[in-house]
Amino acid sequence: MTAITEYSPAITWARNADRMAFTYYERGDWTVWAFDNPRGLKKTAFRPTGVNLAAGLVPAPDTQTVARARPDSLTLRPRTGEPTSTYRSPSGTRQSSVLPVGEAAVQDLPPSVAVLNSDPVFGLPDSTRFRERPYHASFHPDYIADPSIGYTPNYGTFAGGTAFVFSDLLGNHQLAIAGNVYGRLSDASAFVGYANLSRRFQYTTGVSQDPVYVPLDGRVENPAPGVNTYITDYLRYVVRNGFVTGQYPFNRFTRVETGLQLNSISEGIVKVFQQCNAAGYCSEVQFADSTKLPTINYATPSVAFVSDNSLFGTTGPVMGRRMRFQASQNVGKLMFSDFLVDYRRYDPIIFNTLTIATRFLSSIAVGRDEGFFPKYIGRPDFIRGYDRANFNFYDCTSVLGSSGTCNNAQLAGSRVAVFNAELRFPIIRRFDVGSSFGLPPLDGLLFYDAGLAWSKNQTPHLGNAPIGNDPNVDRYPLTSFGAGLRVNLFNLAILRWDYAHPLVGGRKPNWTFSLGASY
Repeated sequence: MTAITEYSPAITWARNADRMAFTYYERGDWTVWAFDNPRGLKKTAFRPTGVNLAAGLVPAPDTQTVARARPDSLTLRPRTGEPTSTYRSPSGTRQSSVLPVGEAAVQDLPPSVAVLNSDPVFGLPDSTRFRERPYHASFHPDYIADPSIGYTPNYGTFAGGTAFVFSDLLGNHQLAIAGNVYGRLSDASAFVGYANLSRRFQYTTGVSQDPVYVPLDGRVENPAPGVNTYITDYLRYVVRNGFVTGQYPFNRFTRVETGLQLNSISEGIVKVFQQCNAAGYCSEVQFADSTKLPTINYATPSVAFVSDNSLFGTTGPVMGRRMRFQASQNVGKLMFSDFLVDYRRYDPIIFNTLTIATRFLSSIAVGRDEGFFPKYIGRPDFIRGYDRANFNFYDCTSVLGSSGTCNNAQLAGSRVAVFNAELRFPIIRRFDVGSSFGLPPLDGLLFYDAGLAWSKNQTPHLGNAPIGNDPNVDRYPLTSFGAGLRVNLFNLAILRWDYAHPLVGGRKPNWTFSLGASY
């Protein structure tokens, strides 16, 4: 169990083994202490005797007594005598029944609040005067993101936003509000969400809006002599979403989830243009909604089974397993089913030092509109080495409902399967520079990735693709191997560098940079 403060000890008792372990925070680091036979320790708590112990009746221990009471390195018990409760301090150790020197010699001091508070008898509050009131949840800010604001001269627009997170005293109710404006209110993104964690069945609900711009093509027009109009057409999506999800845990590691999403995607063509004369003077960039496309409305109920007993290190899990099996059905203007299988294992060879991490992930869409949201496995957290310049994957999957073509078309499809294996190990666990600064933890890894993406009317295969294979008909796995680094940047972000060697297509080895914890 753990108390409410950040550095409170966590205690566990293995009854079958009759062994107890607890954590202790000291000098910026944690230590785990363990001892046998917890029942053999002191069986009664402190009881007031009516004697003012703070008046110096218990003498302060001398140096030899403190030295004899020092615990050994295994059990935190004195070397001699019966087991007892021991406190550690910069000057050494002392039994909990013995007051510190500064508190034991207060009999000659005049009465004060500090003296009364240090008295173990008279310093205790009178619990009979406590008042009990029913608990009412009231929201207070937990986190406020740094607000941002900016101005783009060429576009003549302002942009900015911030986020707020509120909760009650017990953390049972949470409220999040976020918003960003990009020049026009119609291009604003917003999110409002509420989570109720007060009961075993927990639920979350919220609404959101996000605009997405996809560049289509550019052209130059000459409306008048010496004047050029530079025009770029964008496909503009505004994704609006309302959702409610619930989860019911069977135990600490396993739960079921269910949810419903109401989705609305409005589409349109936006013309962004700017006029320039022969002298090089250009006007501000202007926006014009040239074409409005039909809005897509659909609902998505889903259900999932989730289990997770993994233990995390500094940059990712190091022990345990995680799994998620999910099924969802889209109804409305879009009709298709989506099935997800995600299974991960973390098998330690040497605990928290050398770990083999494996993952199998498959996402299958089946139905009339299964290709409307193409899946892309060229991201750094799926298959590394095949698309080092890709961060938003607009080139292959940006235009919804179309089979877009690109150089990495084999990485996109309505059905995907991915396998990953990593050997993880620490490089820098702790390295202090002076007394107030230390280098962040650094982990290394060796990896092997394999993935396959295909769509309806395409046949997936295992093995190597034959010479002259048509990827529009037959799809074969793409594989790579390499090494990587993970840096925990003071718990603010995890930086990832991977050097990957693709094994298919004649691509050269390359570096990729990304953010986020390892799978």
